Amino acid sequence: AQLKELITCEDMYVPPRVISASVKPEHERDLSKMQERLKHFMREDPTFNFYRNEETSEFIIEGMGELHLDIYVERCKREFGLVLLKGKPTVNYREIVQKKVDFDFVYKRQSGGAGQWAHVKGVMEPLDINFSSEKGVKNRIMATASNGDVRDGLQKAFVKHFERKILPAGTLLKAPVWGLKVHLQGGAMHEVDSNEQAFKNCAQELWDTMMRKMEPTLIEPWMDVEISVPKANAADVSAEFSRRGGIISDQAVDGEIATLNGETCLLYTSDAADEEDSVDLGGRRIIKQKTSREKLDEERKIKL
Repeated sequence: AQLKELITCEDMYVPPRVISASVKPEHERDLSKMQERLKHFMREDPTFNFYRNEETSEFIIEGMGELHLDIYVERCKREFGLVLLKGKPTVNYREIVQKKVDFDFVYKRQSGGAGQWAHVKGVMEPLDINFSSEKGVKNRIMATASNGDVRDGLQKAFVKHFERKILPAGTLLKAPVWGLKVHLQGGAMHEVDSNEQAFKNCAQELWDTMMRKMEPTLIEPWMDVEISVPKANAADVSAEFSRRGGIISDQAVDGEIATLNGETCLLYTSDAADEEDSVDLGGRRIIKQKTSREKLDEERKIKL
């Protein structure tokens, strides 16, 4: 008999994962074996996730709590003889500049025979971008100097060096540079000593010289966090969250459960389970979503 009505099934609800850790095999030779086993665990448990962070080259596991992750690390050891080392994932910091500077910079090197010479004029300044998203344009490097002053090929060499060498790894922490605008507006070249390598070296020395004048600093991811705890523990948890630099924005009580909403930097969302002197949270934390990137305070920047 032909069915008169279609039967549909709803998607299975998978709650958001609340904690992450970096993981690597004790022996490098077991790397492929680790990837195979952890991917198998992903297929059998949708609340467990495993992936490689391309920026830091770390392997990351995510789950519903510290015990959840420890179970899979222990299973690898017990069932497959695979010893895994678990740690904190590296935070994806970004380097930014805060001040505009004009430049009129001459680069010259002479070591017998033909040397290197480049003269560039322009401006470097902060670029207004969306820091809360990994997508979109993060920097703008442009050259509009007259071809008579600086040949197009030399201008392109200057721009490409910024894009390929300077922006991917900044000076403070070798983190990617975000929010930088560089405009090459003019300059000069030498008939013999000006070549692409000279303008690449000029771009690097210009950055090394001017970067400090632009007041560079670091920014880090901030997260929306929801904490559910027994009502009796709410005051202690709130104090602990504030001690870690978190900001409580809202608090609600439903029966014996208190729910705290706030935000804090990504680094502190995984610290509580690792510190022996931390307050027992008595509940669970749910990292809801990345909200923004904020500047580090001076004390933490110096430590890094």
